[in-house]
Amino acid sequence: MAKCNKCNIQINKSDEPPAVSCSKCSLYWHVLCAGLRCTPRDKLNWRCDACRLNQSKKTVKSKVTAHEDSSSPKSPVVIEGEEIVANIKDLRQELESIKKDMNEKAPNIQVGLEKRIEIVEAKLMDLENLGDLLNGFQVRVTALEECNNYLEQCERVNNLEVHGLAEQPNEQPIDVILRISDFLGIAMTRTDIR
Repeated sequence: MAKCNKCNIQINKSDEPPAVSCSKCSLYWHVLCAGLRCTPRDKLNWRCDACRLNQSKKTVKSKVTAHEDSSSPKSPVVIEGEEIVANIKDLRQELESIKKDMNEKAPNIQVGLEKRIEIVEAKLMDLENLGDLLNGFQVRVTALEECNNYLEQCERVNNLEVHGLAEQPNEQPIDVILRISDFLGIAMTRTDIR
């Protein structure tokens, strides 16, 4: 049999709880070394932390790339919020799995399962609070982006760029505008220019 990817100790078929294998990288892990409290329900689709992180980075990168070309891009805060919502869903599924296990197992195991439920519920509440916080930040970021775009447009209204006109020594921008207006036959004075 293989060795655990974390502790490098031989994995035996008789290990309790049994070991898990990552469905992505095919490496083996002791359940506790993988940071799990029990064998996952869906052992065939379980992925180690490194593969989940790698997939998460690819998902974020693809979402960012996909939205860069759209007319209304999502900010990174929105993408992180979507990941938190996905984590909340995963925790809810784990919680339901624990409750089901608790009802099926003997009463002496029930105490351990109740502690697991308390831990998962606490993490779930933390994630939900983080989700609410991120939603508030998303609203702020969107408002700031809109304000920034408006201010940039306002600043550009007062910009004037002139090409093909030779610059004179110590010449002021107002003098250039007056020369151009004279050339075009438009009557302007210094008081007309802000």
